[in-house]
Amino acid sequence: MLNVLTKKMPWLVASLFVATAIFGKTTAQNQGGCPPKPCQPCPPKPSCPQPCPPTQVCPGDPCCPAWPTPLLNAAYNYPARIQTRCPWDVTVDASFIYWQALQDNMELCFVTDPRSVSTIFLNGSYVNEDFKYKPGFKVGIGMNYSLDGWDSQAVYTWFHGTVSQHSSADNVTQDLRPLIGHPAVTGFSTTIVSAKEHWRLKMDLVDLDLGRTYYVGTRLMFRPAVAARAAWIRQKLSAAYTDSTGAFADVGQHSTSWAIGPRATLNSQWVIGAGFRLYGNGGADVLYTRYTGLRENSNQFAATGVLNHAVRTNQTKLGTLRSHMDLELGFGWGMYLDCNNWYIDLAAGYGFQVFYDQNMFRRYVESGTGAASANSLVPGGNLYVHGLTATATLDF
Repeated sequence: MLNVLTKKMPWLVASLFVATAIFGKTTAQNQGGCPPKPCQPCPPKPSCPQPCPPTQVCPGDPCCPAWPTPLLNAAYNYPARIQTRCPWDVTVDASFIYWQALQDNMELCFVTDPRSVSTIFLNGSYVNEDFKYKPGFKVGIGMNYSLDGWDSQAVYTWFHGTVSQHSSADNVTQDLRPLIGHPAVTGFSTTIVSAKEHWRLKMDLVDLDLGRTYYVGTRLMFRPAVAARAAWIRQKLSAAYTDSTGAFADVGQHSTSWAIGPRATLNSQWVIGAGFRLYGNGGADVLYTRYTGLRENSNQFAATGVLNHAVRTNQTKLGTLRSHMDLELGFGWGMYLDCNNWYIDLAAGYGFQVFYDQNMFRRYVESGTGAASANSLVPGGNLYVHGLTATATLDF
């Protein structure tokens, strides 16, 4: 009997191992688990956008731990404002501006070509206003706050100027057709031989903003700001026409308005090195605009000085909304002085601005010369300003 057991023992052990393996595999499958295995380093997981899809084939397997949960921390843009030693946290700046103001529909007259003697064709050209660059200035004061690097600025802009234009007929076959004024005043029965025009613009702006300058990269800084703007824009347009008999007409139109409303800006600085930088600034606003005076005072006189026709119109308390946009590109340079007690900055840029629908001078579309009120169009176009701005800033 002992010999029989001795001969069959290897087969019994082998059968036991096979049965144990089969039973263990069946049990693991029935329980949804995985067979035990020695721990091996997991292969690197392929990168995928978060959140990644589930990758665990065998939950609870210590050899394949779950994907780590990404930590999405709130971003913090480090302040980038000027830091002087023992600061008063005050900034003052002054700018010299050299701008050109332009406005739609400001043509003085239409000049017929001497060769256009046919009743079928009319040839000629328009005489545009002679827009010129004019000087002005800006002054500002700012304050830095301890609250998370905030700062505020108040800026006043002064820009006033007058431009003029004139035209005259070369000979008796050339005629000037007026484009300014009521047709009852400018509708001469004879040929107009001379014309002249003056446009005076007075623009005063006050901006108050609250913003924060911060780093977006190691060499790029942004300053977004919310602001309020107040604007006073006054315009006066005068024109005079004289015919071949000596009769003449003078036309005067006035536009006076104030405005107030919200404004948003974004200033950027691109640091080059050694204190030099490029900058690009942009802003937009929508202003409640109140026209306190839209007046016309025009007269036509005979050669003897006798008044033939007169037009007096007035429109007040006209409220509306006006939008404005501006962009400026330039470069600057700055440095600390006196062991960081002061910081001086010099900048020069070229800016572009548009005041939408600002022109409220009436453009008459009636061709008759009667004294009745003529059909007219308002607003008559946009007001544009562009030019150089040179600024010196001192932080202390």
